[in-house]
Amino acid sequence: MFSNRDTLGYGSIEVRHPRGDEGHHELEVDADSLSEKSVDNHRNSLTSTRRLLGIVGGVCLLSIVYSVAIRGHGKVTSGGVHYDGTMVDEPFYYKEQTLDHFTPNKDEAPWAQRYYQDDKYFAGPGHPIFVIMGGEDAVNGILYPFVSKHLAKRFRAHTLCLEHRFYGKSKPLKHPSTADLRRLLSPAQALADAVQFIEYKRKQLGCGNKGTKSYCPVVTVGGSYPGFLSALLRIVYPDVVDIGYASSAPLHLYSHRVNKAAYFEKVTQVAEQASRGCAGAVKNALMDVTEKLLASKRSVAEVAFDLGVCVATVPDYIMDNEIFQQEIMMVVSTHFAEYNMGYYPPGPDQDLVQGCLIFQDTKSSSEQKVSNFLRLREDFDECFDMQTELPPGPNGTISASDWSGVGDGHSGYMWDFQSCTLLPECGMSDASMFPPRPWTIEWETQHCQVRFGVEPNLRQLVDEFGFADLSNVTHLLFTNGINDGWSVASILTDLSESVKAINFVNGAHHSDLSHVDLSEHDTEDIKAGHAAISDLLHDWLNSV
Repeated sequence: MFSNRDTLGYGSIEVRHPRGDEGHHELEVDADSLSEKSVDNHRNSLTSTRRLLGIVGGVCLLSIVYSVAIRGHGKVTSGGVHYDGTMVDEPFYYKEQTLDHFTPNKDEAPWAQRYYQDDKYFAGPGHPIFVIMGGEDAVNGILYPFVSKHLAKRFRAHTLCLEHRFYGKSKPLKHPSTADLRRLLSPAQALADAVQFIEYKRKQLGCGNKGTKSYCPVVTVGGSYPGFLSALLRIVYPDVVDIGYASSAPLHLYSHRVNKAAYFEKVTQVAEQASRGCAGAVKNALMDVTEKLLASKRSVAEVAFDLGVCVATVPDYIMDNEIFQQEIMMVVSTHFAEYNMGYYPPGPDQDLVQGCLIFQDTKSSSEQKVSNFLRLREDFDECFDMQTELPPGPNGTISASDWSGVGDGHSGYMWDFQSCTLLPECGMSDASMFPPRPWTIEWETQHCQVRFGVEPNLRQLVDEFGFADLSNVTHLLFTNGINDGWSVASILTDLSESVKAINFVNGAHHSDLSHVDLSEHDTEDIKAGHAAISDLLHDWLNSV
């Protein structure tokens, strides 16, 4: 559920691992080298135009940084500057983070966890701290301007944004083995990181004990998987976290209380609403291509070329047309899933609509439609680079442990591992617009064993944290965009007076926590929702 691109699969095709069963293994992972190798592999097809765009973008970024820097005069600036004049987007490092919170070893050194902070509105002890949780990607600045610029301003709060362990620059170990990851890369460890960090920042800011005027109530915030973490922090550590704000948080997905096919069926429904006739057009084209691929006697290279794929980028494990069909259909479905998550504000210029229109073009063949859809993104001017969908490391496959997409590079590798424990069950049924492919625990188990040597446990998370029953929880807010595929797995109704749900008819994936600032383009339901969220937090903070 790669939320920064952002926030699964099914079918009746025979389950078989394309590489065979290679047994358990202990893989030593060099996170830096994974990223470097993936960059080398994935960028061979860059055109001179894209290089020029990169140069121009870099120059623009430098000019923005320079302009903000020369304007900054501490607290009086409206730009990103701290009291001491340092940039808000300058990273900080908490250097005393515990490696293993549950089996500590005095011989294991602490590590440095990256975070960002903004104190320009902070009125000192006695005022709130907003802690934005990072997730399955690097954090390169403070996420969610609604929090840092608006909620923080109203509540005179301090804003923090904490990067998740093993992502970005937050690397507890430089060369972790899979045994290390099994021990150290889990939601439980990430929650404990946040708790230790919160207590450190409270002390650093001079906050007093609960019940005193100098107490600093903590509100955790997150969208998608980080929204799940934000909710868990309030559920599991109520003495540390006073309020949880969880947007597009798929609790029912991780407690396995949602139909396995629901996610892609919702993606299909929203695509049809976005462009009438889309679902049928997509399904007809994809089924046509599927039938041709499975019946074809041509080589993988030949059929890949017909679909606009850069032949040299077809992964080595794809040795026949059946595997190629599975993987190219997985790419199409995950791209549609990504466009679904970004479908806000809804309108004809959104990628979801543009993708639908490609398949609704009656003048194009099914192969041309797939080819044009794969190249919808600006990155692929000439042909589609399949390596961009392949997480690095031994035994990596495009159909990975999270069928909504794991991404490439270092983050893709780590999320592939994490999803072997989170177990996001979602696949493609006959009711979706994608060729049927059911998700099964047998497929997931085989993938996770061959890839990482881990055995998935369906009940582990929900048994460990007890989030299937929220009857004893207070001060927890869930928000959802109804156009978001993940809304089928979230909390959509109030569970009590202090476990609330706010839904947005026009919203997509954590649209209330958009990565861009509030604007006149926001829909009326999101605007009203922002006011409602702010008022609810006001009431809850007063009660704290």
